[in-house]
Amino acid sequence: VADELPKVPEVSRPAPKSPPSPPSAQAPLENCRVLRKEYLQVLWTLSNDQDIVTMAIEGRPGSGDAWMAFGYSPADSFGAQMVGARVVVAGYAGDECFAYDYSLSNREQCDFLNGMGVCPTAYSGNSAGVAEIPIPPLQIECQRSGSYMRVLFERPVETWPLDGGDSAVWAMGPVSPGSDASRPVVLYHSLALPGKDGGAEPVNTPTGENLVVALDETQNSCSDISALSDDVENQEAASNVPVLYDTTDFVVTSGPYDVHPDPPGWGLGYIVNDVALPVINMVRGQTYTFSIQAGPTHPLYFTTSPFGAGELSDFENEVVYAGGIESFGTEAEPYVLAVTPDDTWPDLLYYQCAVHQKLGWQAKIYDTQEESDKAGMAVDPKAAFAGLPTMDGEGEGAFVQAGACEMTLDGATIAFQSCATIPGGNTGNTEFNYAWSVSAGADPSFTRLSMGINATLPDDAYVAIAIPEYPNTMVGSDALVLSRETSGVVQLLPYYLGGQTQSAVIQHPDDYPGIIETSSSLDGDTAVGTFTVQIPVSFTDTVALESYNFIWASGRINSQGAPTYHGLGKGGIDANLISGTSASNTNTQTINWSARKAHMWLMAIGWGLLVPCGVVSVRAKKSALPHAWFKVHRAAMTLGYLCGVGGIIAGFLVRGTWETPYSAHRDLGITITVLGFVQLLSIVARPAPDSRVRPIWVSWHRVIGVSTVCLAIANVYYGMFYVAQVATWAWGLYSACLAAIVAVAVANEMWAVRHATTTIQHQPKTDGHVVDADDDIGKTFINVEI
Repeated sequence: VADELPKVPEVSRPAPKSPPSPPSAQAPLENCRVLRKEYLQVLWTLSNDQDIVTMAIEGRPGSGDAWMAFGYSPADSFGAQMVGARVVVAGYAGDECFAYDYSLSNREQCDFLNGMGVCPTAYSGNSAGVAEIPIPPLQIECQRSGSYMRVLFERPVETWPLDGGDSAVWAMGPVSPGSDASRPVVLYHSLALPGKDGGAEPVNTPTGENLVVALDETQNSCSDISALSDDVENQEAASNVPVLYDTTDFVVTSGPYDVHPDPPGWGLGYIVNDVALPVINMVRGQTYTFSIQAGPTHPLYFTTSPFGAGELSDFENEVVYAGGIESFGTEAEPYVLAVTPDDTWPDLLYYQCAVHQKLGWQAKIYDTQEESDKAGMAVDPKAAFAGLPTMDGEGEGAFVQAGACEMTLDGATIAFQSCATIPGGNTGNTEFNYAWSVSAGADPSFTRLSMGINATLPDDAYVAIAIPEYPNTMVGSDALVLSRETSGVVQLLPYYLGGQTQSAVIQHPDDYPGIIETSSSLDGDTAVGTFTVQIPVSFTDTVALESYNFIWASGRINSQGAPTYHGLGKGGIDANLISGTSASNTNTQTINWSARKAHMWLMAIGWGLLVPCGVVSVRAKKSALPHAWFKVHRAAMTLGYLCGVGGIIAGFLVRGTWETPYSAHRDLGITITVLGFVQLLSIVARPAPDSRVRPIWVSWHRVIGVSTVCLAIANVYYGMFYVAQVATWAWGLYSACLAAIVAVAVANEMWAVRHATTTIQHQPKTDGHVVDADDDIGKTFINVEI
């Protein structure tokens, strides 16, 4: 089979650099910045012309082969962003060190055939045949001791901002054991750092963090990390690797996993029958069908190589038994590979990706089904977990395939990668179980999420899982509601939670985009529901998948079968969709209804009515209230502002947090309050009536005041229509009161104009012009004086 595969041109590779030079040979560098305390820092010196930077990256990734990276996010990005970044990747592969410019077109391992992924810049933008291109090495000197390494290099500043205008990015991770320094394969940025417990963890700039590293500024925040403890906690291999041994049909997708069976790994691997990186048992003479849906960049093949990626080396030093560069497919168009092991197949092979290293694991070949079953059952977690509480209530262990979970739906067993329980409590909620699996979606910007819920529901009750638009916020979320009616009918229906009222809880149509399928059944006394949705997170965005938020709720359904208010029966779930861990939280935003009513009344009365009255009173200066207008103005404005401040405080007490799905309403309210405070301060700084700057102050005070009132009225209406969704009579009553204030203002203006005209007609003439007793009657309608 290997002889029939397409050939890759011979690769011209640069010679590896010389052995590491001693510390004394390294140039002293002027500046230094800590990237991760005690584990990674970058040092540099700019040339006199500021066009060349001499830089060293030093870190403590551990004693194994590793890489370190530093560079800058793409221009105009909002904080740290890996995709599109321009970085230098430096480190060790074997006894040789390296440093190369890299471009990150996506989050996948480099495809050396087309230059896509985390690849040397020399490959970026090239078409087929890039494997022929040598990677230009940077000038480097190296040092390595225990868990510490340091790589010194020079590069043109060019694509890096001198002033640090683009957010800096950094990371560390392992180098694949199957690569060398002439073309290192950098794996996912996860390491078991020296001196730290807890195993491997992501080691990279948090997405969105604004890290400013200005190369043209003098700075030194570093300390010597080379002498720190070398007590390295090596990454442990995955224990109890699951075995698939009792089926001949396999569906192969790709997705994240926790620990590779033979670390280090890329962090992305094959998912076979919803199990990450299992051992696949096969029997000679039996035909097995593999439906390959892992995507166009992950062709599967069976090989003697524990690393794979044979296409990059023309499949040298390995034997291919099935599959190859053409064996790729998607969920929409799967590639079906039929495999029949025979006597020529060895007892141990590997299913791997022909382009990327270590995406798969072992395939074991047996002579009889009995041998295969015996080997599989020896590590089958079903036996190990026998007797534990089950999820389906039927007495069988809930855990299968190395931590994956199962539920029974209409007599069929559905396996999931991870599961957990929301216990019942004094909040009155119903105890229920939830489980999930993730895989790559048909659209690369989405992840396919399959979930299951089961619970012993009483009549007319429900439990629900919601995917929020904002973490721990119910309003704006999509919910899957599992309910049981008095008749015993069990349903799993999708809803949109558009607000806090019953009318705002809207059932989605059956063809709602994003929901792929839903199923439900009653298994004994247990209601079971499963659903598959597309969540708007790229399957390669491991940062987002490691901290994904759900919301749960439990309550009663009404006569139409719709969920009603849950009371205290609700909470949040913080899930790591990659490692399979989750924890419930109590951070969901509880509505304080008393504070909500107080906020509405105080804002409507204060900013919506009293402040407009205060504005109108100014116009009564020369008409209805020639002497008392200022007192009325001051009282209305002060009382209105105090009501507004009280309304702001009540608004924050509604949810007890800064976070809200109505951020525009919140931000506009704060802006109005600040402008009102500025108006109060301006009274203190009011110039004397005869001051030359008095007219300027009057104009400024008037413009700010009128603008603030207009914004306040607009925000009151926004709150009525889009936040509180008040009844028609409520906004109608407010509109009527506001209209009455406007009517009084118009009548006052008409009276004032008539009065001014009559006064002018009866004034004596002096030197050919009208004399105004107050010398400002003509300015009454232009300036607002206080």
